[in-house]
Amino acid sequence: MGANVPLNQQAGYYCSVCDCVLRDSKTYLDHINGKFHQRALGMSMRVERSTVDQVKNRLAMHRKRREERAGGEDLTVLDGFEAKVRQAEEEERRAREDLKRQREEDRAEEERKEKERGVASGLAADDDIAKLMGFGSFT
Repeated sequence: MGANVPLNQQAGYYCSVCDCVLRDSKTYLDHINGKFHQRALGMSMRVERSTVDQVKNRLAMHRKRREERAGGEDLTVLDGFEAKVRQAEEEERRAREDLKRQREEDRAEEERKEKERGVASGLAADDDIAKLMGFGSFT
């Protein structure tokens, strides 16, 4: 592009705060998180040191807020996760029990059908097959 084109119309990523053009998204993100851009926004890059008492007070405030939301019960952070794990284990156990019960029902049904077939033929078919094979009676 020519030298007469304004920066905000040039190719690349334009930062209106710093009035600069960056060529790709990686350099743009580096710029946005960088010291030059943050200072242009008026932010200090220094982190305030906290005392032990400040940290304890902050944790107590968060614990109190969590207890209020939970209705007075003291909940750990993982309670939601643990509840989901317990629920998944319960569903898995129910599925295994259902599968086991279904298999038992299928076996019982097969045995019932087998008995019906045996009673219907009166075991005469087995005797005929035994005679064809040259066996005498087994009794």
